Amino acid sequence: LALAFAARLKDYLRILTYPITVGTHFNTAFALILARRWAAERDPDLVVLIDDWANRAFTHRSDYAGWEPGGDEFLSPVLTAALLNLS
Repeated sequence: LALAFAARLKDYLRILTYPITVGTHFNTAFALILARRWAAERDPDLVVLIDDWANRAFTHRSDYAGWEPGGDEFLSPVLTAALLNLS
């Protein structure tokens, strides 16, 4: 089941155009951190896709501003993006 999900994630990353940067479970970087942790020991191709996508989506960003996370959020969008790019 996990391998089937990984195959679908690979397809999704090829068409995903932008990250969702909220402070909840919908955060793209948060999901990719967890997926990358799983793939590190099981699917090197997925690791490469996640790293490439993260570099394209986050390394050029410098427009984070304001108070975050918000009052109804529990993740920092900025810190999750940074953690993903450090992986």
